[in-house]
Amino acid sequence: MKHVALSLFVLLLSLSVSAHSPSLYKVYSNGDLSVATIGIRAGVQLQHLSGNTVWNETYNPGPLVGLFLSVHKKMFGLRVEGTLRGVEYKNKTFGKSVNVINFDVPLLFEFRPIEYIKIHVGPQISTFPRADENNTQDGRRYFKPFDASFVFGAEGILPLNFIAGARFVKGFWNINDSGKYPGSWTTTSAQFYIGYCLAK
Repeated sequence: MKHVALSLFVLLLSLSVSAHSPSLYKVYSNGDLSVATIGIRAGVQLQHLSGNTVWNETYNPGPLVGLFLSVHKKMFGLRVEGTLRGVEYKNKTFGKSVNVINFDVPLLFEFRPIEYIKIHVGPQISTFPRADENNTQDGRRYFKPFDASFVFGAEGILPLNFIAGARFVKGFWNINDSGKYPGSWTTTSAQFYIGYCLAK
């Protein structure tokens, strides 16, 4: 997992540095003026639920899609997002599975060390609007209604206002609310995405 994330980061860096279109950076810089950027992103996540004895502990794949708004000036900015993610956890004992929909709201500090790369760091709050168990029961009964995480990621700015990024998201709250399964359940995920930006 770490090798995959590192390889993607190096690829983003090489693509971004080599893409020297004069109009490429307009959505991220406007001299001394602050710039607001809105955009969309979509991709895949690999999520792991650690500390439990009931769900599979592999990195489970799932889709993600979201919107974002960032306000930035020169090298620094703030970004807020709304993202929907899906993941399936499989019960190791009873053969059941739960398809969980997560809604994330990260608030990220943006830092631009070089022209075509941004670093994202900040907290994230998540909720579980839906969790369908394959025996038609509501799978939300296993989980607390909210999760809190720390986000670290890198994003490359590509031609034609496209972006591509990778993130590591580490949950630090116990989300076990099952009442019968032991353990402190925390989430860990890697995200890989592409997106498109519009300058305001």
